[in-house]
Amino acid sequence: MKLGNYINPFILFPFAFLFLIGVYSLGWSNLFPDLSLNTYIFVVLLSSFFIIIGFVIKRLRIVEYFDLTAENLKKDRPLIVVFILGFLFFIDVVYSGVVPILAGDIEQYESFGMPIVDPLILSLLIFYSIYWFHSYLSSKEKKYLLYVFFNIIIAVLMARRAALVYVFLGFLFVFIQKINRIKIFSLVIIVSLLVGFSSFFGYLGNTKSGLDNDHATTYMGASDKFYNSGVANVHYITYLYVCSPIANFQLTINKKDYKDSFSALIMSNYVPDFIANKVTNIFAIKWEGREIEMVIDVLNVGTYFVGGYITYGWLGVVVSSFFMIFFAFSIYFLYPKSSPYHATVNAFLCAIFLMALFANVFRLAAVCFVFIIPLFLNFLNRIKFPTIRLR
Repeated sequence: MKLGNYINPFILFPFAFLFLIGVYSLGWSNLFPDLSLNTYIFVVLLSSFFIIIGFVIKRLRIVEYFDLTAENLKKDRPLIVVFILGFLFFIDVVYSGVVPILAGDIEQYESFGMPIVDPLILSLLIFYSIYWFHSYLSSKEKKYLLYVFFNIIIAVLMARRAALVYVFLGFLFVFIQKINRIKIFSLVIIVSLLVGFSSFFGYLGNTKSGLDNDHATTYMGASDKFYNSGVANVHYITYLYVCSPIANFQLTINKKDYKDSFSALIMSNYVPDFIANKVTNIFAIKWEGREIEMVIDVLNVGTYFVGGYITYGWLGVVVSSFFMIFFAFSIYFLYPKSSPYHATVNAFLCAIFLMALFANVFRLAAVCFVFIIPLFLNFLNRIKFPTIRLR
């Protein structure tokens, strides 16, 4: 089965969205509300529109995979990047006074991170992990895997699960584009890994809540449909985390209460957070709409679209959908298929589109910086630095 040409965000996002709605509709939790007709119509129309755009992108070959050339690899300076990452991480730890993975309590973990430095580390880590994996696939030089491993260690020490998700999704998408096909055996392996991840995720969720599998399903609203499904109880926590954004989105819609402010829609949904926060501090203006409705406090995200709804109603949701299109095509304009960073950027773009099913990731500083890094590298590559010769 050839899949490489289908790795673009407008094909992956709608199929993932429809799959998520299908899983949600299993009705395994009494905490979740029934989806309204308007929500179903929105999901179907958006998915159909995105699929059409995705196949236009495929037909026009806007997205294509190419191996990096020897000249591209020669311009890379991985050891310098490794040094910079290590140095910035050291500064972050000294500033915060703790290594997050070793934090003794949640307050220490949440307080970690030096402004600007922390998102810059995450951006460099995500971009170079995917880029070096692409470099490995292009050259088969194992040194690039060592650099990737170093980045993953940093992400683990920083306890940044989202960064690891971006990185591994990026690996998957670049790999599929490289081989351009996937065998049945590989599909079985992927499904098995997903089941194993679900079990592990459920175990971590139960441990965090202090409940065993049976108590987790009892106290967190498992329905009779779940008990009758034959699915192991450990997977219920995973179901809650994966489907709760849809539930929160629907609960917020059911409330029918939004700010009706176009400025709030723009500033709190599309303008990068570090810019919006600075404007807020300077002019003392609050842009956010009301709080979203939540099934329980710990499940506190409501998809990327909920921000559009609480600030401008359904029109805000529509505007948010068109912003995704504008965002993606802006990235493809900046990094066409002739760019050595095209495969890396496309893989990351696909990853953030999938993460938009859970929260608004487009305005996060760490995400924005990932797309700025290649621009900076392009600028550096155009500069001819003088060669210093020692006599």
